[in-house]
Amino acid sequence: VKTDLIVKGDSVPELGKSVMVVYQDNKNNYWFGSWETGVYKYDGKHLVNYTTEHGLINNRIDEIKEDYSGNIYFVSANVTSSISMFDGNEFTTLTAVPSENWKLEPTDMWFKYSYGNTGKVYRYDGTTLYELQLPKPPNLSNPFGVYSIYKDKKGNIWFGANPVGVCRYDGKSFKWITEEDVT
Repeated sequence: VKTDLIVKGDSVPELGKSVMVVYQDNKNNYWFGSWETGVYKYDGKHLVNYTTEHGLINNRIDEIKEDYSGNIYFVSANVTSSISMFDGNEFTTLTAVPSENWKLEPTDMWFKYSYGNTGKVYRYDGTTLYELQLPKPPNLSNPFGVYSIYKDKKGNIWFGANPVGVCRYDGKSFKWITEEDVT
């Protein structure tokens, strides 16, 4: 449901404490995700702070990404199964649907689930936020967490997992490269 609400944020003279992530969007705005005071947007002249009071999902922001349409996404390790999307006017909370719908489309957005040892990730196809469980690597019985996600030039998605190694998903299958494989 779209509204005519335009979130202004609060103009502030400086960044808050504990900035954890920095992102530059396609309009050359800088976004600063903090540990406890939300997210800041700097357009070269003005610094604006957005928090849960403005619709942000949590005041701890650990990951910031942008899609091809210029929407900005915010992930918090303090919140599972949801992320915030900012379309330039308002925040929308995207709630994940548990799924086994592993696909690899060029416009998919991939996000870390949280910093817990769940082995889960999010895939957003522009309509639905899917919560996906990575398959366990061979010879591992312990839980693992996904701490980084990278898309390579061929379109494969790589998941950095602790304490395991990395997993490549090519749209059809998963290939684990464990610490034992490279030591």
